[in-house]
Amino acid sequence: MGKGIFLGGGVEPIRAADIRAWREAVILLRDRGVGGFRQHRNHLLWLDTAVQCDAAMHRSACCCGERARWGSLTWKGQFWNRGVGMRVWAIGLLVMALASPAGAQDLSWAYPPAVTPPPVDPATPLRVAGSAAQFTVGDIDNYFKAMDWFPSEHPPMPEVPLAVGRPPELRACAVCHLPNGAGHPESSNLAGQSVAYITRQMAAFAHDERASARTKLMTATAKAADEHDVAVAAAYFAALPPVNVSRVEEASMVPRTVVGAGAMRFVDPAGGTEPLGQRIIVVPMDGAAAAARDMHAGFISYVPPGSVAKGAAIAAGKGTDDPLACATCHGAGLRGSEIAPILRGQHPVYVFRQLNDMKTGKRSGGQTALMAAVLAGLDTESMIALAAYVGSLQP
Repeated sequence: MGKGIFLGGGVEPIRAADIRAWREAVILLRDRGVGGFRQHRNHLLWLDTAVQCDAAMHRSACCCGERARWGSLTWKGQFWNRGVGMRVWAIGLLVMALASPAGAQDLSWAYPPAVTPPPVDPATPLRVAGSAAQFTVGDIDNYFKAMDWFPSEHPPMPEVPLAVGRPPELRACAVCHLPNGAGHPESSNLAGQSVAYITRQMAAFAHDERASARTKLMTATAKAADEHDVAVAAAYFAALPPVNVSRVEEASMVPRTVVGAGAMRFVDPAGGTEPLGQRIIVVPMDGAAAAARDMHAGFISYVPPGSVAKGAAIAAGKGTDDPLACATCHGAGLRGSEIAPILRGQHPVYVFRQLNDMKTGKRSGGQTALMAAVLAGLDTESMIALAAYVGSLQP
């Protein structure tokens, strides 16, 4: 019958070659970005155990026992009719991998879907540390009037469109981008960006040149804004000093998270950790403050080990197919120019989304053709590294 792995009695053992073929198929699927990270991790853990068992077959009649646990499912030997099942599965996985485009990756970590949080009484009062103001949940959830916890810490905000919007579509800029311009991981850090750049981006939104999964509200707002609205908002944000509220940390394991209102991630109240893999996971340092749109609220951006150094090399034009250094357009120290935005201090996950959108054509127009050419030689891991590096830079 030959050496193999028994998962139950009365059937042909599953051969080590079958398991290795299955493992190679799973690795190819993982590298092609087909399926989820956790799914591939569980596949490989189980298959590695099976291969180790095969090496010990001379010493044991059945080292795996009658069943092997894989994730939440239990596989029994009798399912694999004379070992054929695994061979068919391995072939199927290989067909899926080879038929799937190399760029078809699971990027849900970068584009989390918006969720509807449990209902909260809109009259519930809210306060944040260091502020004498008091607002309600309903105030914070109002997209047409920005709640300003620290009005003395920034220049006076013009009413429309900064502090107050114009229903039904023109939302108040400072609701998402905050009075200090820092924004959240879901939105751009606008503090110190040039008037010319902000004006161009408003036009890009209005003309559907920025049309990814995260741009629906911004597109509607830009289309509702008139020339005066854009000029006022651009002048306000351009006059603010650049700020970085995101701390970049390299890690292999990260806290488990849940997606809350506004597609913001929060540390899972149930606790626990999980492997980071090739992702950027961002959590607020103070979840309640971030949810209340406190501009003092900081964020931790977890990135894979080695990302910052790798990103620095890429930014300098090293180790890429196109050696164009980022500073060529984004200015010395990546502090921006009239043709390109400030990169240093941007939220890493936001930067990754923009790089990916430009690479995949969801962001177009203006200077993006040049960016798309540069990004053609960068894979997801490299774009994560580049985003980690620029996000780690202080103003």
